[in-house]
Amino acid sequence: MNSNILTSFFFIIILISCNNIEDESVSIDVDFNQSNLPIIMIDTYGDEIPDEPRIDAYMGIIDNKSGVNSVKDNFNNYDGKITIEKRGNSSQEQEKPPYRFETVNNQGENNNVELLGLPVENDWILYAPWSDKSLLRNVLIYNLSNDMGRYAPRSRYVELYLNNEYRGIYVLMEKIKRDKNRVAISSLNQDENFGDDVTGGYILKFDWEETGDNNGGFNSLIDGMRYNYHYPKADEITSQQENYIQTYINDFEIVMNSNEYNSEGGYSDLIDVYSFIDFIILQEISRNVDAYGLSTYIYKDKESVNNKLIAGPIWDFNHGFGNCDYYNAWETDSWNISYLYDDMDQRAFWWLKLWNDESFNIKLKNRYKELRMSVLSTNNIHSKIDSFVTLLGSSVDRNYEKWPILDEYIWPNYQVFKTYQEEISYLKKWIDNRLIWMDSQLY
Repeated sequence: MNSNILTSFFFIIILISCNNIEDESVSIDVDFNQSNLPIIMIDTYGDEIPDEPRIDAYMGIIDNKSGVNSVKDNFNNYDGKITIEKRGNSSQEQEKPPYRFETVNNQGENNNVELLGLPVENDWILYAPWSDKSLLRNVLIYNLSNDMGRYAPRSRYVELYLNNEYRGIYVLMEKIKRDKNRVAISSLNQDENFGDDVTGGYILKFDWEETGDNNGGFNSLIDGMRYNYHYPKADEITSQQENYIQTYINDFEIVMNSNEYNSEGGYSDLIDVYSFIDFIILQEISRNVDAYGLSTYIYKDKESVNNKLIAGPIWDFNHGFGNCDYYNAWETDSWNISYLYDDMDQRAFWWLKLWNDESFNIKLKNRYKELRMSVLSTNNIHSKIDSFVTLLGSSVDRNYEKWPILDEYIWPNYQVFKTYQEEISYLKKWIDNRLIWMDSQLY
């Protein structure tokens, strides 16, 4: 099927849906003139989307020119080829799975494009809110992080059609990548193996070994915790680059494991302290159950640019904000960073050493107080939640008509509610109580 035929195909589907004409393959129609959200339509030519490898498909994005996140001068935001696969670990088994796709040209080569106002790239994610029935947790925390001056993946709510079947609310999201508009560190090519060249940039990830993109890395010589290669990828990093970053982390951990870790020449010379403070604050206000050990990134630039280790970007908070029924993650009091797990703990030892350092703690308290007067004020957070709910509008009803999971336990829900309004009320109340408790500890 050539591009002209596929372009016509998408415009036919648009007209069918806009006019609410009956179609056996579409159980729910969207009136594009009433929806607040852009519409993404993907055609895989009848093929099932696998875990891997990516398969060829065609995508059209209809920007309906409404909502705060839309591009107002471009109705047909994208009309072209992609390659697509499922993504995630346990989330792949959801009835509504997430996807990763790349925009490509007619020759199948990477095609860097701007989608719905997000900076140009070719590598994208379609996140599928499922266990998070508020549909907000990831979008909210990423938005707060960006407002704090800490990059997190930017996102746009959309409604998805896959092979002419309505699939509900998804979130078009940036993938964590080294990029001037994302994790803005120096590129590291395979021929850069000596001198300043080999010193950066690197992105490392704490997560389960051999899952998703975590197919290479190294273990700490002190506590055995796994550092996964995220950039450069495991199949692209050279032996010289591996030797450099492993030696760098080992030297950092030797300092952190010493009694003098917080003295002159200690950790403050080795890390961007306030990046770690902001990272911890974001993890703690949400009491993210995966914090510090899973979906946790750190990165480093070249020595000539910035030779300190930086925490972030944050990632994956769908089990945060009281939406988890294990490890006491539903409670609004006590610190997540010092919680003692009763089984495997993926957290590097140095997180707790930073947390227990008096100087670090004083800086964290001052930063928290500053943020509570601005980005993390209760009014600001409530306002953001309300604006997202308004933006979603009638798409919420369509989503839960397609996926009637309200009033149903979806792992790992701590509480189950009958209505979307109750989900939002719970989210707000949980955040209020969490911030009240943190205020009592940090003021």
